[in-house]
Amino acid sequence: MPRRHVKIAYPSASLAQMEFMYADDHGFYERHGVDVEALIMGTAPAVAALVNGDIQYIYSGSTPLLSAARGLPVRTFFQGSRGPNLHLFAHPSIASFADLRGKTVSVLTAGGLNREVTELVIHKHGVDPREVQFVASGTTSAQMEHLRQGIVVAATISPPWPLVARQEGYRQLAIIGQEIEYPFGLFATTTQRLAEAPAEVKALIRGTLEAQRSMRDEPDSAIAWIQRRFEVDHDVAAESYELIMALQNPTGEVLREGVANFFRAQTDQPELRNVRLEDVADERLLQEVLREMNWR
Repeated sequence: MPRRHVKIAYPSASLAQMEFMYADDHGFYERHGVDVEALIMGTAPAVAALVNGDIQYIYSGSTPLLSAARGLPVRTFFQGSRGPNLHLFAHPSIASFADLRGKTVSVLTAGGLNREVTELVIHKHGVDPREVQFVASGTTSAQMEHLRQGIVVAATISPPWPLVARQEGYRQLAIIGQEIEYPFGLFATTTQRLAEAPAEVKALIRGTLEAQRSMRDEPDSAIAWIQRRFEVDHDVAAESYELIMALQNPTGEVLREGVANFFRAQTDQPELRNVRLEDVADERLLQEVLREMNWR
């Protein structure tokens, strides 16, 4: 394959996207002939940019599935995590989910996965999300600052910040990935690119799978990367690594149950409740890569 240059959007520089960031930083895509220009971009603008041809790929949460279900020519071809590596932490005065009623909770963005799973876990614990105010903080570090300043009473944050929150005395209300099965760490592109650039797509799949394997096989290197990238101490980095690896999806296959859970959760769009995995994902190139790597 001739060398390719692609633009890939991802929603934030957090460990929620570790597989992609780790692969990019360590040259796994480059060694397979793809030079990646990584761009931080909200998921809704990223989908628009993808469809318009301004970028070529998205690595994000569940938004690509919703876009496909609404008829856009977008398909997910890889899933990096079995669920969201997100944790809901609250001020010590918040003893239970019931105490969130009438209070403000920080989420990463106004829409998308972070907000969706926060609402789901709040609902699971008996509180109507409509009784809670939400504020979009933009970055995980800003979420922590809003929690410290008392602007919010709780925040849904990703590693390494849960360890920092615990050290600072905040109360953990939920490990969301262990309570809510959901599509997470999704790689997506257009149907046209899947058809016209299969070698490029397979190179990105292979690079991501190899990065995941490197993370598993070389934990010390992965922990050191977390330490450098997020400027946290070794203990925080090591605990964050364990949290991330517990949810890693080593084959990259899009999980059918998680897709079903996602669409069942779209209560404001009942017409989407019966959307199938085959309607929103295309794993044919992934399956080819798994066979070529003797993982099948």
